[in-house]
Amino acid sequence: MNKISFKDFKKIMELEIYENKGLGFEIEFDIDNSEIYQSSWMGKMLDKETKKQVYWFGLVQDGSQAHEYNSFEEFVNEKVFYGEKSLKDIWDKVSIFSLNGGTCEEMMPYYLS
Repeated sequence: MNKISFKDFKKIMELEIYENKGLGFEIEFDIDNSEIYQSSWMGKMLDKETKKQVYWFGLVQDGSQAHEYNSFEEFVNEKVFYGEKSLKDIWDKVSIFSLNGGTCEEMMPYYLS
């Protein structure tokens, strides 16, 4: 598990997604010391119908806490964790398992170059 700065996370999430270069990316993460948010997912994808970029969460295994947003600001500021915290509020507790299937060490240079 790794920690990355919010600044680097924002750079990654603001990268444009183009239809001919893949339909998005995903990040597997957990919230430190949380029994609820283990092996959670978030990412960005291209909506096949509208061709717009969508930010999303899949926070729990049963799909009951899945959310989609049209902007990065909505995505990081919506109070989806514990019904009272946003991703921005808890960023220091986010540990990342993988970035698009690779480790942070493998993928960060690719996304930040």
